[in-house]
Amino acid sequence: MNRYLSRGIKATAALASGLLSMVLFAPTAFATGTQTAGGGSAATPSSGTAAPVVHYVVTGGMAGWAIALIAIGAALLTAILCATAFSVRPRPLLVA
Repeated sequence: MNRYLSRGIKATAALASGLLSMVLFAPTAFATGTQTAGGGSAATPSSGTAAPVVHYVVTGGMAGWAIALIAIGAALLTAILCATAFSVRPRPLLVA
């Protein structure tokens, strides 16, 4: 097989594995949970009154787009490092 074709296949495999990891773990990164004031489900209580609305105040943390950007950058860096590692061949030792 041609050496350049082999490198292309390895680079494509590395990029595909990075993309696969983004597809598999992105839903986990963007998951949000719903929570009610009483700690139970979001159903209306049996008394007929509506559950009180609770607003949470978040004063810190990172924005979702920043987390996604870091994850994409990490996946691309991993793919590049894998492609580089596959293309490096060990040189034979010269015995004098």
